[in-house]
Amino acid sequence: MRPSADKINSLIKASELYYLHHLNQNQISDVMHVHRTEISRMLKEAKKLGIVKISVDTTFGSAKNMSKFFERAFDLKTALVVPDDQAGSYKESLDTLGLYADSFLHSLIKSNTTIGLSWGQSLAAVVDKFQQDVFPKNITVIPLIGGPRGSLPAPYHANSIVHRLASKITDAIPYSLDTPALIKSKELKDELLDNPNVEKVISMWPDLDVAIFGIGSRESSGNKSWQQFYKETSFASGLGKMAAGDILSQPFTAEGKILKLPEINIIGMSLDQLRKIDRRIGIAAGKQKAGGILGALRSGLVTDLITTYSTALEIKSISQM
Repeated sequence: MRPSADKINSLIKASELYYLHHLNQNQISDVMHVHRTEISRMLKEAKKLGIVKISVDTTFGSAKNMSKFFERAFDLKTALVVPDDQAGSYKESLDTLGLYADSFLHSLIKSNTTIGLSWGQSLAAVVDKFQQDVFPKNITVIPLIGGPRGSLPAPYHANSIVHRLASKITDAIPYSLDTPALIKSKELKDELLDNPNVEKVISMWPDLDVAIFGIGSRESSGNKSWQQFYKETSFASGLGKMAAGDILSQPFTAEGKILKLPEINIIGMSLDQLRKIDRRIGIAAGKQKAGGILGALRSGLVTDLITTYSTALEIKSISQM
């Protein structure tokens, strides 16, 4: 059973009172109005979940305040700013991101929900931490973009992420988009779009209820996954010259202006189509992503953001420069 956000908050509070403020379990019981025997179990669970390591992660309160700041500053429905160890590895940050994102994503999936997913390491990490559960009926999961031309690791493909998420939902149907994302010519793109399977997926995009996607950044172009996805395309040079970041392989400036790169042919949902979806959840972490995330927030393409506290600090800093 996945822990809810309220449950995680309670575990953090109990851990802080015990390890940082040195209250005994009887005192914590009085403060939290929880039976004493429950406190011991909560402390053990906090260790198991990684909230308590060598020390208690005390950034939660700051992260909660940061969430409120982002919601106000960028008119977001939800900003889920996740406490993280700023000295930890990128993988550790993504694992923590997935743990916190789980409860939030479950809350969005109702009966007859159609979910669209992009590609990338951050999104893959969140889906991998997603806990299987009994869900409402008739869930549809579809890719928002085609696959890479380079040798991007298979777990980061949109089709792969779609099928992994669908496998964790009791009544879900996954679809695949069996075409490259970036096409060499308009003629080849038109030919691929004539494929009935491709037509089927694209026809479902206007009916999406939730879109979940990663956010690329110019500063992360040294990332191997990023390089493999855009291998042998002109996208990398275009992004490097003009843009701060990209969503669904479509770039925008640091001010949030969408850029049109006419020489690039993409089989993927357009940003104009994306903007019409009610819930548009951007997931990204890492200080190198801060510029791209800020541009995405300013573009109005993101209704909900999931990121780490250290990333949020960097975004806030550069937004005030």
